[in-house]
Amino acid sequence: MNDRVFIEGISISGKHGVHESERTEAQEFIIDVIAYFDAATSGRTDNLEDTIDYMPFVGMIEETVKNNSFYLIERLAEEIAQKILED
Repeated sequence: MNDRVFIEGISISGKHGVHESERTEAQEFIIDVIAYFDAATSGRTDNLEDTIDYMPFVGMIEETVKNNSFYLIERLAEEIAQKILED
């Protein structure tokens, strides 16, 4: 599975971090996503149903950053990854 889609430079304000100021004042987070998948079928069929529709990823990322407050960036990244994988 060497096929992948890149979404780069998603800029979203959120309140994440260990320090109280990071959790009370929004700061900018720049997020990149790489999703690996098999594009063989969609390459033959030219059908959206046969591939990853990556447009919803942005909404999932935005919702996760804006509606949560995690201490660690790793936790934020894990939450984003889980939402994308569930889809």
